[in-house]
Amino acid sequence: MGYNCMLLGLCFVLSACNIQQVKEPDSITGKWKIYKTNIGGRDISKSSDPTNENGIEFRADGTFYSFGNPGHRDEGVYYMEEEGVLTFESIKKKNVISKALVEINEDSLQLSFQLNQGKLLNISLYKMSSQ
Repeated sequence: MGYNCMLLGLCFVLSACNIQQVKEPDSITGKWKIYKTNIGGRDISKSSDPTNENGIEFRADGTFYSFGNPGHRDEGVYYMEEEGVLTFESIKKKNVISKALVEINEDSLQLSFQLNQGKLLNISLYKMSSQ
């Protein structure tokens, strides 16, 4: 039992070293490409982005622009209301406010949205090189 607790504690410490919750929006500034999307544990990457072009740009001025397929395109503002929770306010889709739990690991970003049906929408992104 003691050995299992030590292993669990070690796993927790190691994971805490690699993954951090976003405290400041500046740490996510830049262009991010979506590489995996799942809803309720089911991978929907191919159906949600058949041409593999969806992504999001977080600008330093607190605005965002999502690019790619026409159904994915949006723009608005983003901000941190509380630690680890990113809020999006859409300009294009009037009165739509979304909140996501955010984790960042170097050049990887994970957004987790709680949907109305109680399912989780998880979006995994990688940072695009600046050009």
